[in-house]
Amino acid sequence: PTTGDWTLTISKISSDHASCIRPPLPDFAVEAENVTFELHPLVKRSKLAVWYSNFGAFHPNGSIRSLFERKADIELTGLAFTLEVPVGSMFTISTILDGPAKGEPVVPVPASQPSVPLPLSDNFESYEISKEAKWWSDQVGAFEVHHESASAGNKVMRQMVSEKPIAWIDPGAGGPYTLLGMREWQDINISVQFKLPKPSAMSGAGCLGTRCNQMLPWNPVKPGVVFCVFGNGSFVLSNSAWHGNHSIGKVFARGATSPLPVGVFSSFSLVTIGSKAWAAVNGMQVLRDVYVGDLDVGFALMGTSDYLPIQFDNVLIQQAGPYWTPPAASCPATVGTALGVGPCVTNGLTVDDQMFELLPGWGVLHVPSGLCVSAPSPVHQAG
Repeated sequence: PTTGDWTLTISKISSDHASCIRPPLPDFAVEAENVTFELHPLVKRSKLAVWYSNFGAFHPNGSIRSLFERKADIELTGLAFTLEVPVGSMFTISTILDGPAKGEPVVPVPASQPSVPLPLSDNFESYEISKEAKWWSDQVGAFEVHHESASAGNKVMRQMVSEKPIAWIDPGAGGPYTLLGMREWQDINISVQFKLPKPSAMSGAGCLGTRCNQMLPWNPVKPGVVFCVFGNGSFVLSNSAWHGNHSIGKVFARGATSPLPVGVFSSFSLVTIGSKAWAAVNGMQVLRDVYVGDLDVGFALMGTSDYLPIQFDNVLIQQAGPYWTPPAASCPATVGTALGVGPCVTNGLTVDDQMFELLPGWGVLHVPSGLCVSAPSPVHQAG
């Protein structure tokens, strides 16, 4: 810039951290260096503020040693300045000397409590038209709040994309869907009302899911539990998304009930507890004790089998089953305590003896005690 203030950012990334780049970079060698920057004669200059971070240098507890640390200003006497740039570093150089505070906040950030409160319900009446409902995250398609009909009255959440788009990864394998919740959920009860558009009232389907993830349609390694009900009364429980009348994943169960009434809302629900699932349509239970496995966890899902203007209303998500109370820690963490193996707590709960963090230097930290995990020296046996 030839007028006004300017800011320059400089970073030097290591090969270890380059895996965060898209596309990934091949392995490379890098080392610290002195870099000289030359300025245009018309660029504003005199004194430059310097902030420094290094994302490759850590304290023993894994925290970053230097994070937006304010360094001495650079006093310019000519058109160039030189910086020593270590590996892992990031510099911010600016003519703005009194910018907002950076680094550690004056008021400490409260400890993270990663939990979505349940029960959670929404009738979508509190939103402006064409807005998204809070907390839902659209993955395929687009869901907006609109009036059920005309320009007044009951508000619903409607799927808005009418044709299969040009996809980045998914070639249209699954229909539109949106997620809510947290990756750690396992045992929940989700129920909702839905109405299919009249041209697709028999062939289209409304879908509910639990234990789902954002890569659901094209990632069979991380499946979910998805219950779809078609307008003709047929239903299916599978571990993946639906497109048209077929699933790209494993089918747990299927069946049929009475055709859904056309032009009015129907209700359906899905419950997963441990390794079993239950489902109901219009108040009648249609699936009971279906084995779905208990290894998967994930978000709640609402969606449809195709690019239809399906409408949803009165969604309710609740805790289900007995696994919503964290168990007591099995043993205290002290120096020399041996690690053990046991089932992980589910549903986003935590227990002290399962709270570990992977440190940037590949160490393992037990969070409540502040102790690190170590392995004894290997024993070499003769023979």
